[in-house]
Amino acid sequence: MENELSIAQYDYLRAQINPHLLFNTLSFLYDSIRKYNEDAGQAVLNLADLMRFSLEARESNEELPRLEEEIKQIFNLIELNKIRKDKEQFIDVVIPEDTKQFRFIPLVIITLLENMLKHGNLSRPEHPGLLELKLSYAEFSIHTRNLISTKIHHSGFNKGMENIEKRLRLAYGDNFTFYYEKRDAMYFYVKIELKL
Repeated sequence: MENELSIAQYDYLRAQINPHLLFNTLSFLYDSIRKYNEDAGQAVLNLADLMRFSLEARESNEELPRLEEEIKQIFNLIELNKIRKDKEQFIDVVIPEDTKQFRFIPLVIITLLENMLKHGNLSRPEHPGLLELKLSYAEFSIHTRNLISTKIHHSGFNKGMENIEKRLRLAYGDNFTFYYEKRDAMYFYVKIELKL
């Protein structure tokens, strides 16, 4: 037991060092790159902000974080992806003001958005992707929809969805529904509904 405690303490200290090195390196890259390419410098800043949020996001027995910070990172990820792909991507983001103060487990919405960016076809303005949040007195819901990319590669896709479902179950028990499916051989839909 003492050995396990020592290993856990060592891993904890090592985990604190790794992000410190990451952010110092990203800061160096930003300072070096921005002089020559402003977009690339901005991409490094966006990545650093997104990584910081991912590392600091907590879900514990303490109070869950408000969605406000994750919502900022949603737009950050969209901008980062535009720079990375060097083209316009069409996504309708519908986030009512009242959802920003709602407390919810972190990184679920970002994971869903990342799946849309990775596996979806967001290049057609007549068929934009959709990320929609809704909050009522009885329910909080997340809905995504996107055209399916014909150049799709499925690496990591099922793991991301399984991870979301496990985390929802741990946090909310049976008070949620979560499903995803292909429709009309063109669209991919995801729906999460949390009973309040």
